[in-house]
Amino acid sequence: MMIIQIKTFVYGSYDEYFVVDGRISYQLTKFSKLSFEVDNIFNKKYYYNFKAPGRQWFVELSLKF
Repeated sequence: MMIIQIKTFVYGSYDEYFVVDGRISYQLTKFSKLSFEVDNIFNKKYYYNFKAPGRQWFVELSLKF
């Protein structure tokens, strides 16, 4: 008889997960745009072979020439 043991929330496991990301952008001028982005808004902890990063945020300024 073979016993299969499923481990979650540990290094090397592939957990089921659902994360929410968001981005807000504002057109400053005809040639520039400012964006704010948040990944993993609810700071969900999970492993995808390794521990996935928690909440991250970014600010971006785009310029078109």
